[in-house]
Amino acid sequence: MSVDLANASEETHLPLKNSTHFLQQRLGFAFNPFLHEEASADENLGDYLVGLEQFALAWGHTSALIYAPGGGGKTAMRIYTIRSCWLGLGGPHPFPVSCIPPTIRTDAALSADAFWLFLARSTAAALLIGLAYRPVRFLQLESGQAQRVVDLLNGLLPAPLAHYVDILADTLEPRNLALRLDRAFRLRDEPNRVQLPQLASALLGYRPAPLSLDSRQNWEDLRQLIQTSLGFGPLFLLLDGLDGFADTFHHPEIAARWLMQFLRYEAELQATGVYVKAFLSSEVRPLLQDDYLEDHPALAQTELIWTPELLAEMIRRRVYVASRSRAGSLDAFSHHNLRDVETILVSQSAPWPRAVLRYTNAVLDAWQIRSAGRFSLLEEVDIAAGALEFRRA
Repeated sequence: MSVDLANASEETHLPLKNSTHFLQQRLGFAFNPFLHEEASADENLGDYLVGLEQFALAWGHTSALIYAPGGGGKTAMRIYTIRSCWLGLGGPHPFPVSCIPPTIRTDAALSADAFWLFLARSTAAALLIGLAYRPVRFLQLESGQAQRVVDLLNGLLPAPLAHYVDILADTLEPRNLALRLDRAFRLRDEPNRVQLPQLASALLGYRPAPLSLDSRQNWEDLRQLIQTSLGFGPLFLLLDGLDGFADTFHHPEIAARWLMQFLRYEAELQATGVYVKAFLSSEVRPLLQDDYLEDHPALAQTELIWTPELLAEMIRRRVYVASRSRAGSLDAFSHHNLRDVETILVSQSAPWPRAVLRYTNAVLDAWQIRSAGRFSLLEEVDIAAGALEFRRA
């Protein structure tokens, strides 16, 4: 179906409005499933991810380089990997660590010490949040092991451990720790609420000792505790966000230099059951070819490929979840002359999740504006008006 943009009402050419209230009040949605273009901000993402073949590579026991352009689903795959690892309540399942640089300067290469410190700090943040979701992992430790965990957490987290324990004790909600340490970390399975006060009390029961200045040794100690005393399996280092800075966006070679520090140690890490999973912009791939990839042909690589069918299913799945299973498509809210709305939206957008979500939001905003406080079904004119706004943005 084609949409006549020329016949779109001029009255809808207004600045885009947030359509959350419209979806909740008029359509009965529990939330706006199209609101967050950035996957890490969407706390419901795990409920409506659709599968790509490449997802298996993201949680397999191997290092991998996974490419996509901006808005192409890299962060969504990282979040999927985190939540897939934690689906098991116990046993030696993989332990995911989000490795997201706080900043990247033009002189992007990390020194060896800075690399191990970054790795140790990222792992400490992942461990504290993970223990808040699975308190029994800490509560079952022997005192000497528990003391070492406390020492490492206290010395590596951005603030003293007691600060985060107080937050957990006051709210009994691991999500409040994640908001401060890794916003993408949200598990479907809730923690044992009885054990959370026990965890807080146990963590505060040890007086932290100062850490060694040897960043690599601190990392090794933390890794060994995770893989032995705490009972986890391999560690997945999920490197993401390298293209999220002005310098790296315009100069992907800066991101490539930062990544090379991870690749330099990749073989050593893999020998200890630690796997690098790097989610990278497509522009980085040719930059690595001469410097690294030709000499390491066994390193797994893949490009995220979104078909129109998968993108349309992404929208339908969001409608299904947000409507509490009452609707499986925007067709349920559309005029009888308008069908297969999701396919129409995908066909007129760039073939990447972020662009499709942005276009869908523009259409919903146009629908809301035209409705002007009265209920009306979604019509072709709304899609046309949304397309105009989408292309102006």
